[in-house]
Amino acid sequence: MKRTKTLKKIHKHFLKKNRDAARAQGFYDGRFSEKVIPDKKKKANAEACRKNKGRKKSEEDEG
Repeated sequence: MKRTKTLKKIHKHFLKKNRDAARAQGFYDGRFSEKVIPDKKKKANAEACRKNKGRKKSEEDEG
């Protein structure tokens, strides 16, 4: 039992040390946030689908 508690304390100590170092470097102020790149093909497909939604069929499609 004692060994497990000691290992947990050591592990927590390393986590705290790592977090403090990250905070000193500015990790939590938003500069290191992941950047989301929009998918241009998906966006174009969605816009095209919305534009063609209410159109009537042409004469070729009906005949």
